[in-house]
Amino acid sequence: MKPLSKLLLAIGLFSASTVHAATEVKTMFGGVDLWQDTLLRSALDASGKDYTVSKLDNSGLGERAVRALEAGQSDVIWTMTSPEMEERLIPIRIPLFKGLLGNRLPIIKKADQGKFASLDENQFRQLKVGQVESWPDAKILANDGLPVVTSIEYALLYGMLNAQRFDYFTLGAAEIEGEFNRLGPDGQMIDNNILIQYHSPAYFFVSPTKPELAADITAGLEKLVANGQFDEMFYNLSIFKDLHQRLKLDKRTVFYINNNSLTAETPCQRPELWDSLFATQCNQ
Repeated sequence: MKPLSKLLLAIGLFSASTVHAATEVKTMFGGVDLWQDTLLRSALDASGKDYTVSKLDNSGLGERAVRALEAGQSDVIWTMTSPEMEERLIPIRIPLFKGLLGNRLPIIKKADQGKFASLDENQFRQLKVGQVESWPDAKILANDGLPVVTSIEYALLYGMLNAQRFDYFTLGAAEIEGEFNRLGPDGQMIDNNILIQYHSPAYFFVSPTKPELAADITAGLEKLVANGQFDEMFYNLSIFKDLHQRLKLDKRTVFYINNNSLTAETPCQRPELWDSLFATQCNQ
């Protein structure tokens, strides 16, 4: 082969490898965020684009992670939405957990079972609820008029309940079993009677420096929703499979809380994005 031909062939091979190199997506997910990682990878695959996902150090998530995205040092995080978050980053407005984090169950003292067995709306709204002060839930509940007692740390809520600082505290239906098995003391229980519900979705958020990536994730997620893969993957996870039956979610008295922090772009008119527990659209 002539030298010029060899050079042109080498250039062609180099160009081809450059064109087809996968784009790296840097995430700041926690070690237990298996569903979020699986969903993101599935969405990127469904987008038809060539991406590879890598995880960055996720210690000190929160404002640190948001600033890293703003600076373009990482690409994707997930978190509960808020107007501030939707302003600073690019939100992908497809609820990652179909809104289940906004379906909250009370942890109560066993001695108080009778109190929670037949609550009406007025009685419910007089009960004091405990929450971690940094959780979005504390502000949501307080803004709708519930008396909220806050703690600086989640683990302290169990002791505060025993000390009668409040009547109950709540955890999401998707997390409460594991958390109560880990930390719940004797004398406390997951209430069997009521469900506290509000629309408070968790989204993927993308760096404002990566609008094309945000568009591809959106396209991939929409494809997964449309072809049924999103629901199939979600409801076959062990943590969500049979969740309704295990916790008798469909048989509970529902107390709906208005979430006044939802933005106008929240996909309230798309029931396919929410769990069937939601019998109402946002804030109705």
